Amino acid sequence: MKLLFVSPYPPTPLRRRPFELIRQLVERGHDLTLVTYGGRPGSENALLDTAPGVAKLIEWPARRMRRIVSMAGASARGEPLQSRFDWSPGFARRLDDELAESAFDLIHVEHLRGAIYGRALRHRAPVVWDSVDCISDLFESAARMGVRRRHRLAARIELGRTRRLEARLPLDFEETVVTAEHDRLGLLRLFEAHGLKADTPARQPRITVIPNGVDLVRFAPPPRDRPRDPETILLSGKLSFHANVAAALDLVGSIMPRVWPQRPSAKVVLAGADPPPEVRALAARDPRVTVTGYVDDLRPYLIRATLAVVPLRYGVGIQNKALEAMACATPVVLSPGAASALRAEDSVEMLVGDDIEAMAARIIEVLDSPKRAAAIGDAGRRYVEREHGWARTAQAFEAVYERAVETRAMDRT
Repeated sequence: MKLLFVSPYPPTPLRRRPFELIRQLVERGHDLTLVTYGGRPGSENALLDTAPGVAKLIEWPARRMRRIVSMAGASARGEPLQSRFDWSPGFARRLDDELAESAFDLIHVEHLRGAIYGRALRHRAPVVWDSVDCISDLFESAARMGVRRRHRLAARIELGRTRRLEARLPLDFEETVVTAEHDRLGLLRLFEAHGLKADTPARQPRITVIPNGVDLVRFAPPPRDRPRDPETILLSGKLSFHANVAAALDLVGSIMPRVWPQRPSAKVVLAGADPPPEVRALAARDPRVTVTGYVDDLRPYLIRATLAVVPLRYGVGIQNKALEAMACATPVVLSPGAASALRAEDSVEMLVGDDIEAMAARIIEVLDSPKRAAAIGDAGRRYVEREHGWARTAQAFEAVYERAVETRAMDRT
């Protein structure tokens, strides 16, 4: 299939879903042109190195004034700022010219920020929108539980606008994809709440759940003879992201004070880029807490940790940090929200704590029994092998692509 893959940001190992999906699609023989917004001048070769089989790469640099103008336009129209953050009329014209010159079977558009390009180009070819998450659900939670007042205020301002847009978008495209069932249900609730109707019964919103995968070769268990660091609890993720900030503060401020009386030597490692002052302060206050900042490779931390934790107050989609830890046979303790997108079995392949007290008890359970920890870790590894290989993800996308092409063909008859 000849694919135009539109990403509002350059796919990199930090943008794991589009990065791995592109690699898989190319390996499976698709003719893929990647178009991306916001690439830095001179980055083309580095980006192509990550996916050498891409047939063609088109990058368009992001300019600060263009973003200001685009977001001002979104605000004036009552649209969410996210929807036009990466909008450039010049880039849209460049893509339209590309589609006019060369016929594509399908356009794949990534994220809410990329949806505007899908709308602009849908007259040229069928469009599959990978929404990834229900952003309205994220904003609703952030408005109530965000750490900083400005985050809560921004989420409240954006929430109504985002709900209106996300309610409509699945009708604009042949197919929509999300990473988890609760995101699919979130988009369907928005559609129903806004009283929208499809043109025909056959054109109801078509939303498919395709979970993220994990690189099962890159993220692998350590050798059996390599011991893990004793009593080491890892929280990973981009620490500038408000949901991860809340998780770090909850772990050190609320969960660990219930662990330390029983395991006073337990250590916490917070590994991720751009930790804000309130996260860095956690290490300054307690020598048992380490804040690494950006790390080039998370794997050494995953294979050394006794366990990984994902204590999210709120979040959407599927947590890559959990999948990568499980792939390394590191036992994972999760909050219910972080666990809800996984089909793993509690107390067998992962450990779920319903509240702060339960999270602490689950951590102590792992620390108290190395044998139990190893069993949970091994079962977690088998789970991701069974459910979360990237080849499986790409195969699911191919089925969605085929349905989208068939739908467009039927609409034209």
